[in-house]
Amino acid sequence: MSATWGTEVSFRLGAGTAEGARAIAARLAAAAGGAQGHVLFLAEEAGEYGCLATWGSEEAAVRYAEEPAVRAVLGELAELTGREPRVRRYRMEHQPVPAGRGAHAGGPDGR
Repeated sequence: MSATWGTEVSFRLGAGTAEGARAIAARLAAAAGGAQGHVLFLAEEAGEYGCLATWGSEEAAVRYAEEPAVRAVLGELAELTGREPRVRRYRMEHQPVPAGRGAHAGGPDGR
C-alpha cells in the first residue's frame, strides 16, 4: 500500500481572515521545497485554517517542521493569536477509488 507523510499546521485567525490565512499558507508553502504537495484548508466562517505539506518520507515531514522559515511562521502565529498553532505529522495511506462511480462522478445523478 502506498504511503505519504504529512505535516499539518492548523490555526485560528477568526472569521473574515481568509486573506491572512492565504498569506501564511504561501509562506509555509515557500518553505516546503521538495514536498509532494501543499494545500490550505479553509473554514472561513469559523476562521479556522490548516496547511498540509505532503512528503515521501517521515524524515522529510519531521525536517520540514524544524525548518527555520517554518519555525518563524509558527512563532508569528503564536504571537498573533496568543496560542501555539497545532503541528501534527502523520502517515497517510492511499485508498483505491473506483473511477466514474457515485453521484459525485460527473454530476448530481452520477452521469
